Amino acid sequence: MRSRTLLVLLGINTFAVLAGNAHAATYIQKHFVINGAQEVPPNGSAGSGNGIITVNTTTNVLHYDLRYTGLGSAENAAHIHGPAARGVIGGVLVALPAGSPKVGDWNYPEAQEANILGGLTYINVHTANFGGGEIRGQIEVVDAPATSRSLTGTYTGTINGAPIAGTSSGGIDVSGLGDNDMIIDFTAMPAGYHPFAIPCRKIMNMGGQAAKDSLGAQNLWELAGGNYTANTTYTWPSLPGDTIRATVQVTTTGMNQHYDMVLNGSYHGFTDLSGVGTYQLLMAPSAGSLGVLTETASPAIRRVGGATFDVDVRTVYSGVQNPLPVPSQVFRYKINTYTFSGSQYHLNWNATVFPATALPASPRWALVLLAALTVLLGSGVLLKLGRRSSGNA
Repeated sequence: MRSRTLLVLLGINTFAVLAGNAHAATYIQKHFVINGAQEVPPNGSAGSGNGIITVNTTTNVLHYDLRYTGLGSAENAAHIHGPAARGVIGGVLVALPAGSPKVGDWNYPEAQEANILGGLTYINVHTANFGGGEIRGQIEVVDAPATSRSLTGTYTGTINGAPIAGTSSGGIDVSGLGDNDMIIDFTAMPAGYHPFAIPCRKIMNMGGQAAKDSLGAQNLWELAGGNYTANTTYTWPSLPGDTIRATVQVTTTGMNQHYDMVLNGSYHGFTDLSGVGTYQLLMAPSAGSLGVLTETASPAIRRVGGATFDVDVRTVYSGVQNPLPVPSQVFRYKINTYTFSGSQYHLNWNATVFPATALPASPRWALVLLAALTVLLGSGVLLKLGRRSSGNA
């Protein structure tokens, strides 16, 4: 048993970037690395997916977060197998829960640690059509400090007088070097409400932890250390009677992050929503309040057919450990995947954070900087980023 923590990945598409500080990076490319091609013998299954596994060699606990789609028949079992190299079949070591995503812990015996760390174990998903396994992913080890965190969350509250409820799972890379992914499964959705009415980055108030630092600015992970409270207000200029307020509590334990979001309020706007594109949020200190940051934005939400309408967002973060390294900074988000099926919400994104003074010189950004100065002087007015066109909300 060794006193270190290792990040283990399904697949080989990884490399390490050592930053020389508490947040030294391991970069993870999220390629589909669980598939039928790794089975013995390989098969033509359309199933594929990826997963992240964290091994704590002090406590002998292996934490897994696995997701996949496209199986050709019903899943009937899933296991971690070993010891076995690629192309070799191994015995069952532990059973995994049914369905995707699979998230949980395995307290492995000490005798298996060398096999786990040596790349001699794999995950196998068995189905009715492929009793020996339809998709398989060999567990490979990256022996470096890890910046990927598994992500879980809950949603509760009341909108339009009806309950909203759901759970989420996924992963974020707090180095900002990789894509970030989250799936929310809603079990209750109020009539007349659409989750895209809230900008995707603000659906959990954690996206800023995964931004890539630029020009001296720092992401939310470095500022808050993974433990903070966020209070957000959402208003729509075209809906003067509607407001939704959200409180989020974020906690981090080891390599795992969890948030609980409570939403309350009303929304009686459009429901034919298709998403939001790249957009920015401005962060500045709250005047006279240590450990408190204010973040504002006014992105445009796209409707089916191309029309847009605006939402004003204001978030106050409390419990922040470190001050901003620059007077104010901007988070720019690129949304890679943004879908809602009626009950399942899927979001994949990456982001960059940079000083507000590094924004392009244009009249629109001049207004942003003026607003930032207003907050720094303590007026408390709502900052608004310039509204973006319907093609790039």
